[in-house]
Amino acid sequence: MIRRLKSFMDELPQFYVLLSGLVWIAAVRGLGGFIGSDLAISCLYIPPISLVAWYVGGLWGAIISALAVMAALHADVASRHVFQLHDPYWKAVARFVCYMVITHLLVLRKNQASVIMDKKGSQQTGEMKMPVEYVCAVNKGHIESCGKPQTPPPQCCGKPMVLARCLVKPAAVQASTSTTAKPQAAPAGKPSTSHQPKTGTQKS
Repeated sequence: MIRRLKSFMDELPQFYVLLSGLVWIAAVRGLGGFIGSDLAISCLYIPPISLVAWYVGGLWGAIISALAVMAALHADVASRHVFQLHDPYWKAVARFVCYMVITHLLVLRKNQASVIMDKKGSQQTGEMKMPVEYVCAVNKGHIESCGKPQTPPPQCCGKPMVLARCLVKPAAVQASTSTTAKPQAAPAGKPSTSHQPKTGTQKS
């Protein structure tokens, strides 16, 4: 049920999320006109603020927070005939600070979640496309990815890089290394030590 609701909210356009937040605030304001302004009524403004801040953005979350504070202030002033001069305005400031803190925390949490998802997606994509990874022997921050092992390995900082990850099967690695390896030539001036048949000395 929760997954279906989350997928529905993810696919819902931002305009409808914003419109539902405005309708929610208007409904809470109408409810406050019947039962009076109280702290419990102020808490009912938190769900639309949270939805708008998460699915639309922090700017619209701040705007919805300001509208919710204005609606609560209007309900507070209209429901009281005798009150202190600064009492409803101090409550409005406290509500706005509380709503903005909630909006800021939700925006930070969403940004962290998106960064984590991007890192996971990039790692999976890198593993699928580049199964071999080399790391510099001097500076570990220098990384080079390729599709298959290289012989000789790539150079970095004047030294050959170290193989850090290889997702290629061992048979493929052996095949690639055998095809790239070249036979070493014998040094000049020295006869090749190949197997030659030995000739025995004939006795007279």
